[in-house]
Amino acid sequence: MTIRALCGGTAIALLGPAAAIGAAGRDGPARDPASVNLCEEVPGGDVARALGKALKTARPFSSKESRLGRCTYVLAAANAPEGPTEGYTLWLYGPGEYEALARVTEGPVEKVAGFGDEAILFHDPGDGRYKLRAVRRGRFTVEATTPDAESARKLAQLGLERLSR
Repeated sequence: MTIRALCGGTAIALLGPAAAIGAAGRDGPARDPASVNLCEEVPGGDVARALGKALKTARPFSSKESRLGRCTYVLAAANAPEGPTEGYTLWLYGPGEYEALARVTEGPVEKVAGFGDEAILFHDPGDGRYKLRAVRRGRFTVEATTPDAESARKLAQLGLERLSR
């Protein structure tokens, strides 16, 4: 089954059979994105500290139909916690979704080392956000979407560390 989800102005095709939910990966069992509360596994306070920001709120979401999960962290500047806020989002997909998502990624991509088994960083022309997508083969795919590239790197790394346990 093919499901189309509109995410920040970018249409993403999620392909069902490729997900391999429940299959054992080489570093542990696959993660079922719809059953993981990312805001609990990657707490907002930890995200705020890693990014040098103040946490306003963390909002979880999951969809059994689309087999995805996410947490949106609303953060403010550490020195102005009551000031303007920005959203930082961590997505969780099945391990087989990495390749499916790569086929619909728009704009130039940069392969980056040190993030899971394979990772790319790109600036999405659809929503203007920076995204770092990484896969732990056989386990899960994460994607950090942030206002800047360095924050995408930090959020993705934190997500990979916490979800790999």
